[in-house]
Amino acid sequence: MGPVEVVELMINHKVHFGRLAFVLFLISIAAGAFWKYGLRGPFDSRRSRFCRRDRLPQAGSLSVTDLSPKFLAFYEQAVKEKASGDARWELWKKMYHFAAVPPTTEGDKMARDLLDRAWDRYPSVLEQIRLGAASLRPVAELQLKAVDALLRPDKPIPIEILVYVGGFEDNAFTVAQEGHIMVALPLG
Repeated sequence: MGPVEVVELMINHKVHFGRLAFVLFLISIAAGAFWKYGLRGPFDSRRSRFCRRDRLPQAGSLSVTDLSPKFLAFYEQAVKEKASGDARWELWKKMYHFAAVPPTTEGDKMARDLLDRAWDRYPSVLEQIRLGAASLRPVAELQLKAVDALLRPDKPIPIEILVYVGGFEDNAFTVAQEGHIMVALPLG
């Protein structure tokens, strides 16, 4: 089955492309890290012979940081105060202060614009925001175990899932530094 047939199959079975993108995103990040930590598939080219198939893969370590409670505290305070755009921005910086933008003055301008444009849309996703990381599908732990079983690294790969409330820009991103991988996923 070629790529075209796979896409047609997914469309016919109404596969949610956001979920698929999330899974592929996790796999691509983990695969890159596994190369750094040592890949142990059915064939190990470093030894030029087949690896033992009875070796059990080590599970990667997964931590989840959920920023949705901080966002909810900010949101509820801004609603309670009936905050104007400027007051809301000051509350956001004080209570939440996270956006998928560069940490620069230009990034702050972008974050302000995202907040202003998203503000009226947040009520429609408050239930999902209240669920926080529990609302993510597919379940990250299961995906990490599947990637581990497929690539079989020599040692666990630490991965942090950072769940944040965005401005409906669908801007998931990854940062990898010194053997630590952080995958940031937006709720809104």
